[in-house]
Amino acid sequence: MVQTDKPNFSRTVGNLPGDDEAERGYRQRLADMLKGHDRITVAAALSEELSVCVSASFLNECTRGMTGGRGARFPAAWIPALEKILGMYDLSRSLRCEESRLCEDIGVAVAGNGWLRERLRKLLADMEAAEQRAVKANRARAKKGKRESR
Repeated sequence: MVQTDKPNFSRTVGNLPGDDEAERGYRQRLADMLKGHDRITVAAALSEELSVCVSASFLNECTRGMTGGRGARFPAAWIPALEKILGMYDLSRSLRCEESRLCEDIGVAVAGNGWLRERLRKLLADMEAAEQRAVKANRARAKKGKRESR
């Protein structure tokens, strides 16, 4: 891989209320994910996966406590690649909102239940058919309105 200049991901934290706390939680979850893994190996795998120069010191900086409100921030767009490399998918799940996590749990439950999956498929098909009927009715009303206004 060709070495390129490392992008600058440092930023000032604390612009929004609760931002510092969220940043600390993000860093802690990232550090927990990397525990037990050689950061040099992880950095090399990330570099290969993303075609960007990632160093072990950058990973260390991303998980270190912030000093003076500044610190490198691990790009959220890189999370799927990191999870793929580590085989752990907890970080992206923990960053999603509660509703998104609930939808995922419902999807897992539906996928494991054939009767429920079939009922849901039928319900969605019925909803789509009803929506198509409504669109058709709206078009007919609009067409009728144009004829009457002439």
